[in-house]
Amino acid sequence: MHRSNLTLRIVFLALLAASLGACVSGYSTEGAIANRITVHNGYVSIYSSDASLAVITASGDLRIAGTPMSLTAPQRVLTRRYYNQVRDIEHQGIATGKAGATMAGKVIGAVITGLASGDTDRIDRTANLQTTKVEASVVKICDDLQMVQNTQSQITAQIPAFAAYTVIDKQQVIDCRSDTPHP
Repeated sequence: MHRSNLTLRIVFLALLAASLGACVSGYSTEGAIANRITVHNGYVSIYSSDASLAVITASGDLRIAGTPMSLTAPQRVLTRRYYNQVRDIEHQGIATGKAGATMAGKVIGAVITGLASGDTDRIDRTANLQTTKVEASVVKICDDLQMVQNTQSQITAQIPAFAAYTVIDKQQVIDCRSDTPHP
């Protein structure tokens, strides 16, 4: 993809992310991942395709369809890891939204200044610099999504009842990475 088309696309996505990030950070600490994982009141909730619910707490407690699961120490390590990885994605999403808002402000300022001064190259330079910062944040989200996918597979291997809640698939990770330039 041509760099300036990529820049325009990322500017648009940054504006969208900034809007969503402002909603998430301005009104609550809730977020959604893959439309099936939510964070609410310190719990990670995972919705299966039939809308049943699994909930993981910060301490690694796991409830599947309302039933508390008895976990071994290694299983609890995995559920705590999953919880923390999902929370990392939530925080990175908020940070990306804020970076997108900063980027949008700087690019808009560069557009105004560049058009007023006749230095339209300044617009592209500023957009490229700001885009690089947002891209790094998006790459981190894709990396974290891969880690959640790996951890959910490990949980399912040890707790078969969790299989219905393996909602991050390989294609979602591929799609995330294919839309993200790599360093």
